[in-house]
Amino acid sequence: MLLVGTWWDAFLWLPLIAVPIMVAQLVLGRRVNLERVIAWIELSLAIICVGWTVTVLAMIWISSPASAWAVLIAWGLFRNSPFPVAYALVVDSTPRAASSGMGLVVGIALGVSGIIVPTVSGWIIDHYGFTWDYVMLAAACLLALLPIVAMRETVRQKAAGPAGQPVAG
Repeated sequence: MLLVGTWWDAFLWLPLIAVPIMVAQLVLGRRVNLERVIAWIELSLAIICVGWTVTVLAMIWISSPASAWAVLIAWGLFRNSPFPVAYALVVDSTPRAASSGMGLVVGIALGVSGIIVPTVSGWIIDHYGFTWDYVMLAAACLLALLPIVAMRETVRQKAAGPAGQPVAG
């Protein structure tokens, strides 16, 4: 986008990437596709984890404002992707206590990471430099694959609903 336009054009047109994603959600996110969507969510989280790791490692080679923008935009796509899926998992896992579950997830994750990450990253940067900090952050991204592999669907299927479709219960 920046090769043919200005920053103004980029900020104006890049959000439109979400339009086909919203249409795909309307088409694919139906009860008939429930099993395929659930299987795709486990796979997509793994892809997001690996993409996040690769883009964090790419930060090692940032050498100009243009390369910084390119890497950070790619990193932002992966960095923000898992949150809606993780929130949906919490809501599906604890439907009656969804707000409490979300409060715990967000509070613990942001609170703990806000205390630990800057301290540890600062120490690593002071002693070993930015390269090793990015390597450590990439390793942490890969560690996220462990709970992803362990996740199991918690929504139980009831018999059949209207038109013979399964009903989540």
